[in-house]
Amino acid sequence: MAGPTTSPRVRAAAGFTWAIRGLLGFLILQLATVVGLVVLVPTYGMPSPSIIQVVELEGALLLLSWILLILAAASGLVYCVGLAGLYGGRRDLGPEHAASVEQTVPWLAVTLVLLASGIVVPSLTGPFLTLPGVGYAPPSWSWSVSVVLAGLRAIFAGLTLYYAVQGLAEEDERVRLLVAMTLGVVGAVVWSGLAAYAAGIAGPSMDSLVPYLAGIVAGIGTSAISLGLFVAVYRDIRRTLRGPAARAT
Repeated sequence: MAGPTTSPRVRAAAGFTWAIRGLLGFLILQLATVVGLVVLVPTYGMPSPSIIQVVELEGALLLLSWILLILAAASGLVYCVGLAGLYGGRRDLGPEHAASVEQTVPWLAVTLVLLASGIVVPSLTGPFLTLPGVGYAPPSWSWSVSVVLAGLRAIFAGLTLYYAVQGLAEEDERVRLLVAMTLGVVGAVVWSGLAAYAAGIAGPSMDSLVPYLAGIVAGIGTSAISLGLFVAVYRDIRRTLRGPAARAT
């Protein structure tokens, strides 16, 4: 016989817990990206890095890229565990939530395809991480493609995060979800756009490094704020599902 611990609302709250853990993983990923790139700036070798510095930077960037990729994959899997919990019990939480969470399937599929494009076809999007003028230089047209792909990835990822929970959200929470989604798109486009601009400046220089650092601060910072807002809303909805006792804590 099902007890309180197996009620639909409790199962949904557990799903939210896993989803929040995944989002926190992505937030850590954003912060680690900023720290990792900023730490490497002093080894950039201004005004012109030596051959040894270039080799060391390429190795460090590749290692950092793979570490971040593994963290992103782990965070994505954790979030999907939570999403599966919300999806599996959708019928028990009302038709509005059921209709909403079912929309996450196509959005998530498109997001995964767009994410894979940057890994399977790096010539279209450039390396995972780089510093201006260092390492492999993809074709000039690929930077425009990378900006478009970054924006599309952020849009479809945001739609996934939004529709996963908006059927359970209050009106003010839906507004905050939309704000979070918008910030995510803006952050992705700003970061990739400034990185593309910096890559278009010939040779390592302050002219290329300044917009690159601005992209790190403004772009990734905005994306981190977006994720933090998503986490806050997810926690509020989970608190509501847990009932009055949880809302009082």
